[in-house]
Amino acid sequence: MKKFLVCMLLSVTSIAVAQKVVFKKGKVLYDKVPIANVDDKKGVYTISTLENEPVIIADPRITNERLFYVRVNLPEDNEKVLLVPPTHKKFSMSKAKIVIDEFTFGTYKIFTPQGIDKEAAKAIMTYDDSAFREKLKKNNQAYADLEGYAKEFKEQKWKFNDFGEFGKDENGKFVVYGKIKRYKDSGGMNVVYDIYFYDNTTKSFFIVGKWNEKRDRMFVLNNGETYFLPDAYSLPDFSLDMDSLAKAMVYLTKR
Repeated sequence: MKKFLVCMLLSVTSIAVAQKVVFKKGKVLYDKVPIANVDDKKGVYTISTLENEPVIIADPRITNERLFYVRVNLPEDNEKVLLVPPTHKKFSMSKAKIVIDEFTFGTYKIFTPQGIDKEAAKAIMTYDDSAFREKLKKNNQAYADLEGYAKEFKEQKWKFNDFGEFGKDENGKFVVYGKIKRYKDSGGMNVVYDIYFYDNTTKSFFIVGKWNEKRDRMFVLNNGETYFLPDAYSLPDFSLDMDSLAKAMVYLTKR
């Protein structure tokens, strides 16, 4: 009971802290006290002092349903735009909330009870975003690649039947080449895909690759080849005909 009360107290405290800073009617309110002005134009936020001195421009982005970052620059340096991955890990789909959480609880605490910390805003511009830009580039390429693999699956006339098997129509008959098995891991949280080939000699299936959501979403083949396949295309509760991840696995193993 004591542990429960402690957890409840921590939860309430966390909620209270999270509600300290809000954007309301063009103002940044910290504990209901105005500390700055905020101008929202199509999800791009210009933060200014109460004296209307622009301090920072923040453009939060949500890409591929998983990767979050904030494009930031100082008003006097529009040519320099940095991609800053949020250091405050609380999940949010609200762009305003991403900006509020990041600049209140993240590495660069711009919103303070005393007002706007202009030095924290300038400190952001020293951040080296080259590694993050490369990660974002690879991530976006992975999404484009997977869409291409799924398209090739269709163009090469692969099909799934109602038993999770994939194959092709040959001489008026559906010939099975393998199957896809989708399930949850032992913890019941992460989705796993197994792909099998069919051996006509033994009349049995043997596993040739596996994709595990928990294992960095890597598709690993028995021959050692690995591919990053984003989980946004995983639809384990739908038919395989609608599951682009499953289609990509078939294409990659049979190309």
